[in-house]
Amino acid sequence: MGKWIGVVFAIVLGLRLWLAFSTPNLAFEGYEHARQVDHILATGLPLTYDELSWGGREVVGTPLFDYILAFFSLFMGGAALKIVPNVFASLAVIVVYVFAKMLTKKEGVSLMAALFAGFLPLYVQQTTLTASPLSLGVPLLLFLCYSLLRTKDKSWVTIYLVTLLIASFYSPYILLFVFGLAIYLALVMTENLRAERQELELVLFTIFFALWAQFVLYKDVLFFHGTNVFLNNLPLPFIASGTSLLAALYLIGVVPFLAGILVMYKYFLKQKKKEIYLLTGMITATAILVWLRLIPSTEGLVYLSLPFAVLFADGFETVRAWYTTTRLGEHVWLLYVVLVLVFYVTCAQPAIGGALEGQPSTTLGEAMDWLHTTPENSVVVSPLRFGGLINTIGQRGNVIDHHVLMVQRPMERYSAVQRLYQTSSQTEAVEIMDQYAATYVLADHALAYAPGKCFQERFTNQDFTIYEKSTLCRVREQ
Repeated sequence: MGKWIGVVFAIVLGLRLWLAFSTPNLAFEGYEHARQVDHILATGLPLTYDELSWGGREVVGTPLFDYILAFFSLFMGGAALKIVPNVFASLAVIVVYVFAKMLTKKEGVSLMAALFAGFLPLYVQQTTLTASPLSLGVPLLLFLCYSLLRTKDKSWVTIYLVTLLIASFYSPYILLFVFGLAIYLALVMTENLRAERQELELVLFTIFFALWAQFVLYKDVLFFHGTNVFLNNLPLPFIASGTSLLAALYLIGVVPFLAGILVMYKYFLKQKKKEIYLLTGMITATAILVWLRLIPSTEGLVYLSLPFAVLFADGFETVRAWYTTTRLGEHVWLLYVVLVLVFYVTCAQPAIGGALEGQPSTTLGEAMDWLHTTPENSVVVSPLRFGGLINTIGQRGNVIDHHVLMVQRPMERYSAVQRLYQTSSQTEAVEIMDQYAATYVLADHALAYAPGKCFQERFTNQDFTIYEKSTLCRVREQ
């Protein structure tokens, strides 16, 4: 591995850490992982039942990433929530580099692909302040693809199987790899490419093992929600929102996206290459699941971004070869100048500008700090988007938040909260509050019934007001 990839890694990591420590805050999701880390450090076990969320719900998912953060927190304290995820996310440049070099056998273009990988707008935004499992999950899945392609060397079989074991119990997004492998096999057979027996056995083993691992981890969710989990029949406010093609192009990065499309076109119509088909399978599987809204579009686009960065290397080589045949072919430097300008405008600038998005505003932080002073058994009604912060920063119970799995009748609660913010009837508001044993309302707009006899203003700033329901106000039972 060349020394220059170390320089690229250092630049990307240094910039990420500078951005992360330029603010004292984490993004919304980061506080959820901070709470899990605190629980692990205090008890040695992950939080499996959250009494503050939805009035109490079972927490599902693998705690592997939170255990990693907790381990490093023993030495780094709270800084681990910023340092460790950004180190993991920066590893993407190394994975993209080795993958691109395997495809092109060219050092320079592989370094360029790695640099693009370090500044993919959505990837930077989703992994700088979020303390998110995506920071390791995305490069881990790409490395799984790379190691599978290297399994002709027997030493890589062990590396692949170890990586598969970790990835299968790390995140449910291993299913993207499973679906991608299925499409890859279909492409290989369609193009009459020879699949080695060992490769075929590894692919089939991967599919069955990964599916078994997900069943072990999420069987309770499957039994609780049934086929709604797969058929996207969970309540509409809690499922993934769609993303337009233009938005996806911007978030992934214009240059890697267009180069990736060029490469897939090239190898479908003119040439055949199994490595490209594997990446195409991953991209196709992820795109289909995002399009069907079976996975959140944000996470799906993050997983799309790195394969496109790898394909950029081959795509740029194709463009450069064509450019040398034109009248400007003697001035290849012009192509690089254009590439640098486009890279800055479409990748570097949006990535740096969006890295600090998702933090709680100062006024929201003030409201959460005030809620932390209320009695510990307080339950707070808030809009859906603030529910998670109620129990992470405010450390008080909420009525709804975006964690809908393992929750009974979530739409009933969601509709009640919507009515609470829309009604002009103080009686209806009191009835809803009593139904969910709530004592406070966090409002980011005026309420028709408050302040009033039953709802007293307790906190206010320029964006938020918190009202307390009087204990004397109750709706008579008939």
